Amino acid sequence: MWYSAILYGGAPEEALRYCLQSCSVVVSPYLIEELIELIVLDTHPPYRFIRSLRDVLNRFDLIDEDEPLGVTIRDPKDEPIVRAAVAGECAFVVSGDDDLLSLARMGEVDIISIGEFLEMIR
Repeated sequence: MWYSAILYGGAPEEALRYCLQSCSVVVSPYLIEELIELIVLDTHPPYRFIRSLRDVLNRFDLIDEDEPLGVTIRDPKDEPIVRAAVAGECAFVVSGDDDLLSLARMGEVDIISIGEFLEMIR
């Protein structure tokens, strides 16, 4: 959601803005680096932008996502996202990623689409 919200706006940006204003947002070092890597590869932004983005993201609750889940996830790159959400005791992971959405729930964490989240908060 972060990537789409930053680069494209629309529903992902609306969902992210709501989360930033009304929710406790959890990030992990892995999530920060993955987001920055994708943005750099796709857009080649100025260094100042990346430094500012990293500074902003590091202000959120940083969660250590090293605890294994004990289950196999279809896309291994999504495992740190789920681990961070479980470790951070999140209610939701809001995503547009089909592999993540196919999980539906992991422990106490519901994995929902951006559209489902927006319907829930409206």
